[in-house]
Amino acid sequence: MKRSIWIFFLLLLVIGFLFITGCDGTTPAIDDEAEPEETAQEEEPEEDEWTPEGAILFIVPKGAGGGYDVYARGIAPYMEKYLGVPVIVENEPAGDGLYGVQLAYEADPDGYTIVMLDIGQIVAYELVEEQAYVTRDFELLAQMATYNVAIFTGADSPYNTLDDLKAADNIIVGASGSPQRNEVIPFTALDLEVSYVSGYDGTADVMVALARGDVDLTVSPDTTGLDYVLSGDVRPLIFLGTEPSEAFENSGIDCPTAAELGYPELGSLVGPRIIAAPPGTPEHITSVLEDAILKSMADPDFLAWADEAGRPMHPVSSEGCGEIVQGMFNLFTPYTELLREYMTR
Repeated sequence: MKRSIWIFFLLLLVIGFLFITGCDGTTPAIDDEAEPEETAQEEEPEEDEWTPEGAILFIVPKGAGGGYDVYARGIAPYMEKYLGVPVIVENEPAGDGLYGVQLAYEADPDGYTIVMLDIGQIVAYELVEEQAYVTRDFELLAQMATYNVAIFTGADSPYNTLDDLKAADNIIVGASGSPQRNEVIPFTALDLEVSYVSGYDGTADVMVALARGDVDLTVSPDTTGLDYVLSGDVRPLIFLGTEPSEAFENSGIDCPTAAELGYPELGSLVGPRIIAAPPGTPEHITSVLEDAILKSMADPDFLAWADEAGRPMHPVSSEGCGEIVQGMFNLFTPYTELLREYMTR
């Protein structure tokens, strides 16, 4: 009996040993240096922050000497400071600036091309006919400034008031490119008899023609026309805004507003100057470009330049630029047929 019990216990020990060591009868080796198993899921590596390694082309679809050109050349040295590479401004005014817009739109989305967009202009062109770009597809980086426009005449012009203009039989208006929203809408609203001479290569050329008396009127941003006013070549007649022009007031120049003359709706003709990158530029690149632009616009030396040059700043980050673009579409859509009549001739 006792012998049977011992045999039973011996069998239990053998079975237990086999269960622990495995069916192959080998004892697993113990690695004293083995690391505990990783239980946490490995984090995916973040995309590296982009650092430019070569020059950045800054396209300005306007002629040299105009407001867009001045703003671009003013900020370029400060962008170089924060990006660490050259920022080269290149004017591309052909085709009323649409050639430069198309160049930027079709450029490689690698961070090495940016463009200063006249949002009002490119929205108006897109509304009247199909273009080689889609405004909403651009990667909007930041707004530098916005402007209202004014109606200017030559220093020796016989026109001094709105009544003088209304009494005239035919007024010749100079325009760079084809007549656009800044010409067509206000002169239609003011019920003036005008004809257009277009095709000038930028604002500077139009202002020279105005000073010579080749044309009677032109429409230009107040900040751009100010230099020609201060030089004694032209005079502002009407500021198309609801409030007085800051640029004019700071220079001691008196000019009635459209609102004061009974046309407050013309105060909506603003011109956002927005810097953008080609469609599809990755976020890790656009964020670096936007950061450099915003830092440049906050740089004390740049602000001193802007103040001395009479170039007010209205910085808006990329988040707010989409709303600005939509606002331009909302403003110009009711005038599409009127704009098409002039802009597609």
